[in-house]
Amino acid sequence: MLKNKENLIAVSLVFMGWIIIAAALIAGATFGNELGEINWFTFLCWSLAGISLGLVLLGLAEIVEFLNIISDRIREDKPHSNSQQVSASEDVSEK
Repeated sequence: MLKNKENLIAVSLVFMGWIIIAAALIAGATFGNELGEINWFTFLCWSLAGISLGLVLLGLAEIVEFLNIISDRIREDKPHSNSQQVSASEDVSEK
């Protein structure tokens, strides 16, 4: 899922997302079990709420990862673009 394991924020969000999904399924099964019968409404409420929140965190982690990749590319390209701008301005001033 994540290509860059150095981004601590994205890795933390992915970890929390999966933990929340697992905890929601466990909580749904626990709270939905009443006297040996499963209350499906309670199970689905807990499970769907946790899965939704977990997926939001996983999506946010992807966004953070993409922003980190874009930031790295901008940092790599910045010295090159400055040198090109300087050489272009020197060409104009020489004429």
